[in-house]
Amino acid sequence: MVRMKEAQQTLDFDTKEKLWDEATWLLNQAARLETSPYILHNQGQILIFQGNYWGAYQKLSNASVLTKNDDFLKANESLRGALDIIRGDYRLATLRFESSYSDAKDLFNKGLASFLARDYASASLAFEESVIAQREYGYGFYGLAMIAIATGQNEIAIIQLQKAVAVSENLYQKALTDPFFEEIRSEPEYFELLKRREEI
Repeated sequence: MVRMKEAQQTLDFDTKEKLWDEATWLLNQAARLETSPYILHNQGQILIFQGNYWGAYQKLSNASVLTKNDDFLKANESLRGALDIIRGDYRLATLRFESSYSDAKDLFNKGLASFLARDYASASLAFEESVIAQREYGYGFYGLAMIAIATGQNEIAIIQLQKAVAVSENLYQKALTDPFFEEIRSEPEYFELLKRREEI
């Protein structure tokens, strides 16, 4: 876990790779001593960081069948749900998020799975819950802006985007290039919200 945290905190790619390799080696040694869902879960997380989504999915799936601990299963299933979204299996992703979540990131992913499955009512509810859980995370607002665009409410989309970019530099950068918001880029309000973010 220490090596994984260190890898997440460094910006140097070579150092990051070495730390992941060391963490993987340590986890593999632990797995030889004991079959544990926690070891598999951590191995899966490293594979996600390295971009090996299928390998990660297999590890996380194996971890799920080895425990009945509800808290662990919830965390493990939320990761599997995020991988289902990446793999394009949106309906399966919505099933992964059937448990009640309180983390803003998990709630956003729950909303994203529903949004991509075109269940806008469920997506809207999850995005709103993400905002309530942590406004500063910002992605809940971004999700609500996506729903507004998808349902032809451009003014509401701009209002929600304003809230998203006000709290997150990452979302500001994403809003600049996200093709999803192409149709509102020509509107003066869109440029105003980006201009205001630049002034912060």
